[in-house]
Amino acid sequence: MKITENTQLKDLILYLRNNFSVGIYSVGNAMFPSQEKYIFKRNTNKVSKKVKSWGFDISEELTIGEIKLLLDRQAGLNTEFRNDQGIQLSPEIRLGDAASVRMSPDSNTTVVNTALNSSISIISEQPSNADFDWVYRMLKNTAYKLKTNEDKLMMIKTIKKICEISPDASVTMLAGIIRVFCIGESDFLTVSNEMSHSGSEKVSDLLSQL
Repeated sequence: MKITENTQLKDLILYLRNNFSVGIYSVGNAMFPSQEKYIFKRNTNKVSKKVKSWGFDISEELTIGEIKLLLDRQAGLNTEFRNDQGIQLSPEIRLGDAASVRMSPDSNTTVVNTALNSSISIISEQPSNADFDWVYRMLKNTAYKLKTNEDKLMMIKTIKKICEISPDASVTMLAGIIRVFCIGESDFLTVSNEMSHSGSEKVSDLLSQL
């Protein structure tokens, strides 16, 4: 992909997700800007002649740190990057290696918690179909990592929250994710107990599919 002065943030977001399984997130409590935002400031001297003439290439050899620096200097964004396993990517990691980065055994709960919070954040900001696809993929990948009842409960609460805040969320997709980590009757009972108090019609639809 070649980033030029006409490239919008959404173009880069979709390209990184679809080609390298990498998501871009705002750091801290800062709101992510509109995805219609141009990466390079337009009509300013900050868009160099070099960029105007040939653009900025995004390839598998580029590092996370180089993209972060680009967004910081040109778009004024403080960002972090995670793969579709929910794992935060350090600056030295190449895009071509990002999808294969895995967590250490002692960091499971932190990664699960971060992935779930990231999912809620994306769904809360008028998500596109591509955003939903990314969230479903991240939730499903996270579901396979759930090892404790506490982690499972966090996932259940996250899925319930998604149903409550998003009328466009797919009950079928979310039910499929629940089936990944609900192994025995006790797991499904936990889902029922946690969700039965919700007043959301979509939550009720979800329960009816389990």
